[in-house]
Amino acid sequence: MAEIQSNGSNTPIINYGVSSREGKIYRSSKTEEQGYQKVELQSGGVTYHKYLNGLSGRITYVNRDVKEIVGTDGKKKKLDNFKVFLNDGVNAQALSFTTYSQEWKLFISKIYNVDFTKNVIVSFYKKKEKEGDRLFLNCSVKYENETTPDGKDVYPEWLDTKTVSKGGLVPDPTKNKKDEWDWTDNDIWYQDRMVEIINRFMDSKSNNTHTPQPKVETPSKAQVQNAVPPQTPAQAFPTAGELKTEADFQPLPF
Repeated sequence: MAEIQSNGSNTPIINYGVSSREGKIYRSSKTEEQGYQKVELQSGGVTYHKYLNGLSGRITYVNRDVKEIVGTDGKKKKLDNFKVFLNDGVNAQALSFTTYSQEWKLFISKIYNVDFTKNVIVSFYKKKEKEGDRLFLNCSVKYENETTPDGKDVYPEWLDTKTVSKGGLVPDPTKNKKDEWDWTDNDIWYQDRMVEIINRFMDSKSNNTHTPQPKVETPSKAQVQNAVPPQTPAQAFPTAGELKTEADFQPLPF
């Protein structure tokens, strides 16, 4: 079964990740179960994923989780994940994103202005580009059971993610001396937005409970450049992982 942890209450926490290849949220299992699909890992092992159309509930906690684990190869690995906890009235669901990943950036852009007092529906899906047959990963965050007078879904205001080259504020990736793409400035921009989301959530909880909450500090550019590369959900949890294909990634934003 997927990992279930205690959150200090009688409600277990069920862990979920996002498959960029399938374009869906998934729950993982070490053993074959009904409704789960076999996934071959880069290590040569296998795991099983149950793919979901989405998760719903009220956001009860957001957190950046950085820790070290010992991998199956015996080496220490640094994990850096952004976690969002949703409670649907029955289950506590923890949706994890590898920091700096494509799915993380998509989610940040959709959740940035969310109203934490409302229930939301979070989903990922693949969408064709306007011209051609390539599929790109997309994210949707909308308010549950809320529509406009003409019956349309209601969404939080999206974060403007236009890059500088397109008249926006988000840094474009650059080429380094090795002719490799450097996403550092772009990553830091999204990281700053993540910190703002976490702090805004803490402020909302503080206003409700009148209990001061610590603020999250933003690491410097040097810290990001020197950090151990973050691991994928597959490396974070032995039961999850998969190979990515060219179709999993969006084209460069310029």
